[in-house]
Amino acid sequence: MNLYKLEQDENNGYDTYSHLVVCAETAEDACLIHPEKDEGWKDEWSGWASSPQNVKVKLIGKAAIGLKAGTIVCYSFHAG
Repeated sequence: MNLYKLEQDENNGYDTYSHLVVCAETAEDACLIHPEKDEGWKDEWSGWASSPQNVKVKLIGKAAIGLKAGTIVCYSFHAG
């Protein structure tokens, strides 16, 4: 299991996420993780990127034993 840093620069105003650190097996899996898990990619407007194709992914290391795929380790949220 790996740790990935996700970034988006599409939505930069209030009530948006700029970065996430997530656990995933692959970069392709990582970019599918959405910080608003209940809403995900179905909403027209979101505090995250509009689609997985607009997410930048960077491998940053190995996850600790016991962390599950899809876990959001931390995030940067810009409240308004």
